[in-house]
Amino acid sequence: MELKPPPCISTGGTASFAYRTIYFRKPLIIEQVLKSNSIPDKYTQNLKDLENEIRRGTITDPFPGIPDKPAVFDRYEVKTWKREIQKHLNKSWFNIPWYFAEAYFYLRLLLAYGYYSAGSGHYLKDPFQHLKDRELYSEKGGIDILSGILKTVSDTVHPEKVIKSLLLFSLWGNRIDLSNYSIAQNSKTDTLKSEDSNILIDNTEQIVDEILKADRIDFIMDNAGQELVCDLSLIRYLFLLRGNNKNLHVILHVKKSPFFVSDTMKKDVEATVKAFGENKQDNIREFGKVVGQLISDGRIRIKDHFFWNGPLHFMDMPEDLLKPLSNSNLVIIKGDANYRRLLSDRKWNPWEKMKELTEYFPASFAVLRTMKSEIVTDIDKNPVRDLFAADKDWMINGKRGIIQLISR
Repeated sequence: MELKPPPCISTGGTASFAYRTIYFRKPLIIEQVLKSNSIPDKYTQNLKDLENEIRRGTITDPFPGIPDKPAVFDRYEVKTWKREIQKHLNKSWFNIPWYFAEAYFYLRLLLAYGYYSAGSGHYLKDPFQHLKDRELYSEKGGIDILSGILKTVSDTVHPEKVIKSLLLFSLWGNRIDLSNYSIAQNSKTDTLKSEDSNILIDNTEQIVDEILKADRIDFIMDNAGQELVCDLSLIRYLFLLRGNNKNLHVILHVKKSPFFVSDTMKKDVEATVKAFGENKQDNIREFGKVVGQLISDGRIRIKDHFFWNGPLHFMDMPEDLLKPLSNSNLVIIKGDANYRRLLSDRKWNPWEKMKELTEYFPASFAVLRTMKSEIVTDIDKNPVRDLFAADKDWMINGKRGIIQLISR
């Protein structure tokens, strides 16, 4: 019998995590943008109006008068947004699907800030750049994490153990999500700690096997900063381990526009590699040089696409992404929001099976995700009861993670 899907998580209900995210965290993000940037009065007012609208207004179409193919937006991107906005037009921000609300928020924030407006002073300038720079350069930030990773790798003899360690770092680096400031700050020193007991699903060994034999690996990226550094460390070591395999290449799928504060764009990868190459420590500088060369040689490719910061779920991925991913040996999917999009942001029973719910996905994939939302699968009823008894916030506080392989 075909499984009847539950509805998408909604922003409705004042006690819900989704409601709190929109009501409290999104206005705080606007305040961060105002404090971190020098913004002309017109755009300052736009942002303040948006902050007020979130709590008191309704969903509107921000695209009137924009031609079908404007300079900044892909035509399909505008059509996609207008179609999805039409479904929720004139509804309260607290009566719509949660993922749509979050994606729509970042679209509206960028429009209000002047990101898409030539002459605004902020045309195509990341409103979160200051926060990203601080996360990369600050004490216990991205560069400091790389120093610790390189020491760990040098102290480990067996390649499989190194890959396993780097997968764990890539998992726990996902905690450093600047759109969820409290979890990010509380986790700054935990990325390189061993926390096996907090991994709810652990397919690490199987994923290591897949990684070591793959010729093409695709990463659907999440955050810049610590997490990106951990991801690049895993990728760099994989090339080191398999240097004689000229067929091996890795594709990094990144956001086209700023999203969820710290999500990775092409410029963030380039800036991070450049920062390594300019570092005073020899081993970090050499790391940056090698990764930079892998990018120059095309063995690491960076591809952005508006879908990654758009309103659709993975089931509705456009053909120009879906078809290339079908050629991948392994797709590594990072982060909580991407996990939600895999499952169409529906609150399935935790004991449902991810493999059955994602039959549409065209390749084998691995999920590396720290838990920051109320969606999870492949956990039986008794463990779920035990987790709630031990920690009522286990699904949202970022303490636990998932490393899961779905083979095709």
